[in-house]
Amino acid sequence: MLILLFPATLLADEHEYVINVSEMFNVTHGKQIAQEYFDTLYAPFAIKPTLVYLPTQRGLSMVDSGKLDAEGVRFLQVASPYPNLIRITEPVMEVTVNYYCLTSVACTFSDKSVMLVPEGFASAKQLCQQRHLTCMMVSSDINAITSLKKHAGDAYLGHDSGLISAACQAGITHLYTRPEPLLSQYTYHYLSKKHWQLALPLAERINALKQNQESYLGYLLKKYRECDIQIDVL
Repeated sequence: MLILLFPATLLADEHEYVINVSEMFNVTHGKQIAQEYFDTLYAPFAIKPTLVYLPTQRGLSMVDSGKLDAEGVRFLQVASPYPNLIRITEPVMEVTVNYYCLTSVACTFSDKSVMLVPEGFASAKQLCQQRHLTCMMVSSDINAITSLKKHAGDAYLGHDSGLISAACQAGITHLYTRPEPLLSQYTYHYLSKKHWQLALPLAERINALKQNQESYLGYLLKKYRECDIQIDVL
């Protein structure tokens, strides 16, 4: 493997190697997941990364300018405005998008159904318009769960990992889901261009970490799930 062609002395130096990670991981179990993932990812290169959890635009700008070394995991369209980022070609994982409901009946949609959509999820907003759905923006996964419990919405349209964690925190033990394949997306790891020599070895490393086609990050998200929640796919 090409990884072996890069000695540790070339890839790591006396300076800290700092990765910005999405704020959604800035909770106790999220930090455990992120640290374990990036420690494992960078282990062959003798790099022990330090993680920071900055707001999206600030973090990406600092990686783009070379003030930080890497950006943890981002969607393509979020990172694309930053020209000095190097995208690792192998995706970290595919993030599935689903409709989440507290009852199976709520997941039987009608023209009166109200969908909760995370702020900033532009693709979901476009889908709402195309399908003439009634959609209400929510600022966080916790707010989405609260709204579902108060019957302020019928379903939440969003990514899986954050909402499941929020459901666990709210004491919910059973969720119903319907997949929305049109909105599922891949996430990628990004480097500051000063670390261009790591791009190919990291792509190989991400691929090598996959277990039975499941990404290593996906495995860790399940491993550290806060509760034994039952999820029924409709």
